[in-house]
Amino acid sequence: MGRTSNPIIDHTGGEGGIVQTASGKLLAVLRYQRLRLATESLDVMERTGTIPVHGNQQNVRAVYKHIFLADSEDEGRTWKNVRQLTVVFGQCYGYPAALSDGTVVVVYDTRYGPGADCTRAMISRDEGQTWQDEAYYLAHGKGASGYTQSVTLDDDTIVTVSGTSDRTDGDGSWSSWTGHTDMTVIRWRPVD
Repeated sequence: MGRTSNPIIDHTGGEGGIVQTASGKLLAVLRYQRLRLATESLDVMERTGTIPVHGNQQNVRAVYKHIFLADSEDEGRTWKNVRQLTVVFGQCYGYPAALSDGTVVVVYDTRYGPGADCTRAMISRDEGQTWQDEAYYLAHGKGASGYTQSVTLDDDTIVTVSGTSDRTDGDGSWSSWTGHTDMTVIRWRPVD
């Protein structure tokens, strides 16, 4: 029998991950990125925190670079409850880990500010329905950090791997950090 492919959401950049939560449902963590729609006024940039290209609001490439979530209760056949997780433009690559008590962690990067380029984590105690108003800072590179992956061990310890670079003299592109990157491995557990 052939399978059909249905997108979880439109415009996603294809980055993220899916985790099975304690109750058995799937939680997808997705990079949501899209251009400004012709029907949207320029104030969408203010609402989404868009960073204009070279200060030119007419030349905006994307008005969304954020993390969105979606749930599936039928092993990924259908998805519902699509919602935005991060509210800062550029917090757009996230990867989930789930613990046996219903806690879900999304580790994500902050590429464009505010503050240092770093790897952070957000915590949910109800399988991703609500989120604590606190972020854990896990890794930091003076030049870049991100593209993390996490796995949960049998004892509910999370192991997160994050790429970081202290190189600041490159051209600012991802390729400038090639050969100048460290892998940071963090073994951790969210506190109550």
